Amino acid sequence: MKNQYVGDINDYRKYGLIRLIQSVANLNILIAWMLTPDDDSNDGNILEYLQQSLKWSLFDSELYCALNDALSSGSTRGVSLIERSGILGKANYFSVIVPDDLDDRTQWFEDLVLASADADFVFLDPDNGLEIKSKAIGAKYSSKFLYYSEVEALWRKGKSLLIYQHFPHVKRSQYIAQRANDLQMHTKGATVEVFFTPHVAFFLLLQKEHAGLKEQIGNEVLARWPHQFGVWSRENLGIENKKAREVAVKCESEGGFKSGSTKTTAIGYINRNNQKNLGHRNKPGTDHGQVAYKMQCQINQCGHKYGSNGTDIFQRKCPKCQSGLPGIDY
Repeated sequence: MKNQYVGDINDYRKYGLIRLIQSVANLNILIAWMLTPDDDSNDGNILEYLQQSLKWSLFDSELYCALNDALSSGSTRGVSLIERSGILGKANYFSVIVPDDLDDRTQWFEDLVLASADADFVFLDPDNGLEIKSKAIGAKYSSKFLYYSEVEALWRKGKSLLIYQHFPHVKRSQYIAQRANDLQMHTKGATVEVFFTPHVAFFLLLQKEHAGLKEQIGNEVLARWPHQFGVWSRENLGIENKKAREVAVKCESEGGFKSGSTKTTAIGYINRNNQKNLGHRNKPGTDHGQVAYKMQCQINQCGHKYGSNGTDIFQRKCPKCQSGLPGIDY
């Protein structure tokens, strides 16, 4: 990670994935930026999406607005903007620049382990990704990589992990499969999932006590970030993302519930307060010309279900954990 990358399109997706994991799992998260110095490249300049709110804010409107505000504030781009913004909730941060020198790298990693003492989950954000054969730890520019020895050490400490990986110029499917296999060899008993975009993969390694989160996280990724992330286990089984979404909608439709005709009234829509639309059964609502929709809170382990008029779905808050208005009959 470099400070110059903060807020670009890959950063938006990255924070979106972390926020999604936070919303479905009550975990203490440490963000290890694995910072390296900025350079003179144009990397990190894919910012056009911040001018296209109708398209891009739909995936996580709160995050989108926060990044827009941060980058338009006049402050220097850097991870400190993210840390101060609160957009990653109660996450803690390890922001020390990664050194190349072997002795310094050893000390850096020992400090990281200490910083992760109270964490259940560690996100590792190396500049390039996992180690490569041509770049031994301690070599020049080795700071751009995360090494399997470091992955193993954190795993033995009982941490579930999320690892950033920039794709090299190889066939994506084969690369993901090989890296996933290598990681499983270094993390005994791990439940592995991979989320990927056109340029980046995120390797999720879950400890035994967190393994049950895999399906829920995968489902939420497909529901909240359609066409932005692929889910490797679904692809690996020959299930296209479109089909996976259709299956999810079908499950939500059981019991006679169906979608409305707009984006916010479609089954599976999740609003800015993490409230999910589960559809309607033509029962009249309490607002003129409206039907009542079944809603479910997606915050942590809440899961509270309640009714809402279709016109209120986009702004609804949970009556149980967010002090929202009482639900209506659905």
